[in-house]
Amino acid sequence: MKIYRRNSRKNPWRNTRKKREIPLERLLGFFTIISIPLMIIALSVNIVFRTPDVYQYNLKATQSVDQINVLIEEEKLVELIGDFMLGKTDDFVLMEEVEYKPEDIFTPLDKEFMRDFRSIVDLFALIGIAMFIITGVVYFFLIRWRKKETLMRSIKRSGWILLLLIVFNDLTFLVSPLWKGTWGRLLPGALPEGDLLLALFEEKFMVHVTVFHTVIVGILFGLLFYATWKVAGKRKLFKRF
Repeated sequence: MKIYRRNSRKNPWRNTRKKREIPLERLLGFFTIISIPLMIIALSVNIVFRTPDVYQYNLKATQSVDQINVLIEEEKLVELIGDFMLGKTDDFVLMEEVEYKPEDIFTPLDKEFMRDFRSIVDLFALIGIAMFIITGVVYFFLIRWRKKETLMRSIKRSGWILLLLIVFNDLTFLVSPLWKGTWGRLLPGALPEGDLLLALFEEKFMVHVTVFHTVIVGILFGLLFYATWKVAGKRKLFKRF
């Protein structure tokens, strides 16, 4: 009887060992652990920065319009920002409420800043849509293959990833060095001291944004978790993961 080395080319049993493969449903489940948090963060950022009510709440809470030396209507300012962020207009122009030679209150630097800021929010929208499509495809196949346990386990784990992301993202809104290292790097230029746009939306604006953003993230994840739970079955809700 001939004796062959395990890896010898002449060994007829050399390639008969069963290779360990990652099940496809586990791989798809891993995708949702990543895609769900990114989708929710990206979409919530868009909801916050494109909703006029967020700006209106901040202006009323801080009374910023009353503290500047320019005569404008708060409603028109909110409408302008809302329309601009929603892409309804590309002209970030607001005229003074005076009869004699009214002028645009915003500088060319303000306009450039807002265009760049809207571009960043647009980028987040594309990321959110891409993650939404990936999540939808994964859900479709896992539900079709009746891999409900994998689906439930994945969304639970994605919740922990989302928690870490929301904490980090909120810190970038509140902590100046983190803002400069993240959002600040995406924006090409900073507004100078005493700029009207900065005066209207002072530091408290980011606090309000953080609160709205956290609430919206919680709502979106809660809705998705509830929908997944309804599909995956109540028995899987409190199953250990």
